[in-house]
Amino acid sequence: MHPDMTLDDHPDSKTVNWAKNKLHAGELKEPFFLGVGIFQPHLPNYAPQEYFDRFPIEDIKIPEGFREDDLDDVPAAHSKMAHNPWLKWIRETNQWKPAIQAYLASTALVDDLVGQIMETLENSQYADNTIIVLWSDHGFQLGEKGRWGKYSLWERATRVNLMWVAPGVTTPGTVTDKPANLLDIYPTLVSLTGLEPPEGQLEGNDLSILMKNPDTSWDDTTITTFGYKNYGVRSNRYRYITYEDGTEELYDHAKDKWEWTNLADNPEYAAIKKKMRKEIPAHHQPMGAIEAFFESR
Repeated sequence: MHPDMTLDDHPDSKTVNWAKNKLHAGELKEPFFLGVGIFQPHLPNYAPQEYFDRFPIEDIKIPEGFREDDLDDVPAAHSKMAHNPWLKWIRETNQWKPAIQAYLASTALVDDLVGQIMETLENSQYADNTIIVLWSDHGFQLGEKGRWGKYSLWERATRVNLMWVAPGVTTPGTVTDKPANLLDIYPTLVSLTGLEPPEGQLEGNDLSILMKNPDTSWDDTTITTFGYKNYGVRSNRYRYITYEDGTEELYDHAKDKWEWTNLADNPEYAAIKKKMRKEIPAHHQPMGAIEAFFESR
């Protein structure tokens, strides 16, 4: 990172300044949708030096969830998911702590930029009637399961931020542990804004139901897919993974938050596994089939 770089020089800051100007000018025609995409902490991680200084190298710790033997009980099918060599390179060059420092610095930068947007919104004419949704597109492994990045169906790669402010609906400080999905964002916005959704085309759920009553009855699971016939099913307690070749993983998050122990072959969990397997889609779309469909038209 160039030592003279300032926050205003950063591309994400330019994006946020654009959004702030839109809000500050008060010229947005209502109703409006303002999407602000912040790139960090996607790779490559970079930020002004002040953000690196917040996380001294001597204070950086290797992730608690890392174990050298973590993949010993995991099916070989996991390695087909773009298993990159980055962690191997990082470790061989003794750059693990500096790489974590860069990730933390980039994340701190994003925190500050989001704060700038929120402050501008709070001081604008749109403060009392604007719905806010904050989410990220995926999680990130900093060495857990031998990964650096995403590219898996494990918890660290698939768990994301999902925060809402809906004036008159949400209550500050409330949370829910019900399983949710990024597919739920659009149906929720449709519901909160009174729009008409496309009939029969939405797979997500309306989260405003949970906003009004966090204890209401809800789907027990949510599903993530990565590649053809590879699925991860997450309930409040368990994560079940099945791969195209039929191999499986099962983790009990009540006892194993780092997913160190694969219970898929444990007969005591056969009923749990059977129940979660029912959530797997009956139809599997091969990769490239959509592109082939449009090319044939």
